[in-house]
Amino acid sequence: MDISEKIMFLIGGLFFVLIGICLLILSLEDLKLFVNSKQKRIGSINPGEKVFISGYIDDHPKLYSPVTQKKCAAWEVCVYSDNGKNKNILLYSSSNENITITDEIDSISVNIVLNTPFNIIENIPVKSVLQISQKHTFRDHQNTFSKFRDQRSYDFLEEYNFKKVNLIGLGRQLTIEEKKLLAGDKIFALGEVIIDGNQKVLKAKLASDSLFSQISMIIFLLGMGLILLIVGLGMCQQVFLY
Repeated sequence: MDISEKIMFLIGGLFFVLIGICLLILSLEDLKLFVNSKQKRIGSINPGEKVFISGYIDDHPKLYSPVTQKKCAAWEVCVYSDNGKNKNILLYSSSNENITITDEIDSISVNIVLNTPFNIIENIPVKSVLQISQKHTFRDHQNTFSKFRDQRSYDFLEEYNFKKVNLIGLGRQLTIEEKKLLAGDKIFALGEVIIDGNQKVLKAKLASDSLFSQISMIIFLLGMGLILLIVGLGMCQQVFLY
């Protein structure tokens, strides 16, 4: 192995190590959130506690999804390009309205803090407090040879000044997906109980309609992080052995 090959191998190894460490930190932070949260009924929680609660979405304020303008309790919107190998997120956002969760005996308002409002984020994964795992309720697609089927897709992208064509004037390969949660949908939330005014509120670190998908994602990220870290360290080791 000559010097140029060693340098390239070392750079590649360090890159895998860095990505592996980042994935491990992310997965361990999420795992720590679950471990440090006590599963409790809504009626038994106290201010200052870090808890895990579950129940159903109670009645909600007048909230409408941004693409289809349908009444809902919460929503998620993602715009991405997909070339068959890579899915690049171009725009992501979710609602930040409080959600009321009830276990049919007691109820509590869950504060959902929005990360960034409709920022265009090129190729950067987004981690939001609200995670809706269920299948999209709206999906529309365009590419160079076909247009969006629904006028609401154009209206949405136009409102947020999103570029629909590339530099030579041809349609970009874009997919819009919208997910919604409605009153009565099952949901769980993790976070710290605080007092807002004279009422208890859960300041959520995570709220989702699927516990299984969240646990599966933690296990996947943990596994990928370990694999990339081991591969990267192995590549670095090879540089000094040969």
